Amino acid sequence: MNKKRLFELFIVTFVFLFLHVSTFTNEKFNDKLGSFTFFVLFLMFYISSIMSKRINLTC
Repeated sequence: MNKKRLFELFIVTFVFLFLHVSTFTNEKFNDKLGSFTFFVLFLMFYISSIMSKRINLTC
């Protein structure tokens, strides 16, 4: 996975983080989307951390 793909994954993860926070602040959608967005957010963060270790990104 190259750096462009990793950046795209980071952007999508950030969007899901925003969706996750907005579902927890809204009680009506908390039951439906809260756990799903948390699972997707955790999965994407896990994939991005594995891929960043694999391509050895150092700042």
